[in-house]
Amino acid sequence: MTKDQQDKAEKIVDGLLAYLKRNHEEVLANLIIEKLRQKTVLVKKATVFTPTPLSEQQKNRAVKLVKKLIKSDEVEVEFVFDPTIIDGLKIRVDDQLWDLSLSGQIHQLEDILNEN
Repeated sequence: MTKDQQDKAEKIVDGLLAYLKRNHEEVLANLIIEKLRQKTVLVKKATVFTPTPLSEQQKNRAVKLVKKLIKSDEVEVEFVFDPTIIDGLKIRVDDQLWDLSLSGQIHQLEDILNEN
């Protein structure tokens, strides 16, 4: 959604809520909000980092994994090539990162060894 679309949607919602409040229809406003929540599906955006380009079959498997991790079928997945991963993949959704890469495992092992 563009900034203009967001601004326009906000003005419409603000106007509708002001109208309902002026006419003492707060209960109706709450019902409308609940219906909108039920009908609105939030689409998450995920980034999958891989050390090599993936085949379509591998991309499909990665998308299934992302859906399982976020417990939602509503996701847009972007694939990014990152040779520093070595093997495996990293998945970022919002502020969550699942590091399923060989480089991540190496860093975890280094951290454990450096603790002792």
